Amino acid sequence: MNNRNRRRKTSRYRSAGLIITALLIGIGIGILAGILVSRRVEEKEKKKEPVETIVESSASESVIPSTEPEQEPSLTPQEEQDIQEQLTAAKAYQQYLEQAAEEKSVKAGSVDLLEVAGEAYSTLFNPSYPRMKYNQQAFSPGEDGRMLYAGEDYVLRHGIDVSEFNGEVNWEKVKADGFDFAFIRLGYRGYGEGDMYEDAYFAQNLAGAQAAGMDIGVYFFAQAVSEEEAEEEARYVLDKLQGTKLQMPVIYDVEPIRTDDARTDDVTGQQFTKNTAAFCRVIEENGYQAGYYANLKWEVFMLNMNELKDYLVWYAGYADRPLTAYDFSIWQYSDRGVVDGIETDVDLDVQMIPAADAAKYGLTKEESKTGETAGESAEKGTAESEKAGETAEQTEEGNTEKAGETSQKTTEEITEKSGSEAAESE
Repeated sequence: MNNRNRRRKTSRYRSAGLIITALLIGIGIGILAGILVSRRVEEKEKKKEPVETIVESSASESVIPSTEPEQEPSLTPQEEQDIQEQLTAAKAYQQYLEQAAEEKSVKAGSVDLLEVAGEAYSTLFNPSYPRMKYNQQAFSPGEDGRMLYAGEDYVLRHGIDVSEFNGEVNWEKVKADGFDFAFIRLGYRGYGEGDMYEDAYFAQNLAGAQAAGMDIGVYFFAQAVSEEEAEEEARYVLDKLQGTKLQMPVIYDVEPIRTDDARTDDVTGQQFTKNTAAFCRVIEENGYQAGYYANLKWEVFMLNMNELKDYLVWYAGYADRPLTAYDFSIWQYSDRGVVDGIETDVDLDVQMIPAADAAKYGLTKEESKTGETAGESAEKGTAESEKAGETAEQTEEGNTEKAGETSQKTTEEITEKSGSEAAESE
């Protein structure tokens, strides 16, 4: 075959290829155009139909139209993620608190009451600790804001606690205003350098309260970091008392400092328990009754109360009822009291006296009741006593539901006050 014939054949092949290519392109364009036209027709048809959501329950069931509009999701993916992260953090925090409460090794400066605290409290009550023996529902504030108790098993004595921050106190007026006892701050250890100081009004308050016929106890604001320092604090108190007769206990008041760095920030709950025991031991070896001051956070997360059960508990919690499952003898229920003879707000306290001992204090059961009649109170007290075992569990549950809200406020008020007092003192 010569070259010319080859060129002719090649030319014919090329022409045929071009024709076939053109046909394929045309077919493709036609198909695409058909698809586009079909979609436009479907869209127009859809616009003519009412808005509906088609629900297919299964392949075997018929298609069921719904006349309800499609629901928009209530939460965005980011919101759902945020909630999940919060729940995860709360669970982790609760686990941390559970472990800390069990080991009592958490540092004072690291425990805080967050939103999860209410739930954490419900699982952290230690059933081996001495349980509160009062009828919690029998507590209620009177019209003047002072605590009352409607139970038949105990009566209340009313008292206050003061320091130099309350200024001049007219103790005769305090006594006449219905108060029988007072805790006076004897002194404090600075949270910075750790030096110890006498309260500027201690001697004056002691003399005035004695002259007015008040029953007196004292407390020491502690910042010891070891048992040796706690014993040193006890000896400081004994030296200042010089054998003074007291009708109320000597109280070890240890609290964290929230407003500034403090020497006790790294002290653990275990160590605080040892410090408290060391202070109380020295005090009782020298003839005085000893006790310690604690709010719910310290009872649950810090102190091992089994190691301190030989000493009186002064419980602090600002609420209409004591929000604790644990036993106490004295309750500081307010820091906003108004008392004749004192120009500042003052802490209010009650002492729980068994009804059988009321006569020793010159008290009657009716003196600590609410506005109920004696008959109604007795009937209520009897019924509640019969339910004591059942009520204890209900009381604890009721307490813990409020712990995230009320106990957080209680703890913040107590620690902020103590921090500011110590700061001003230094």
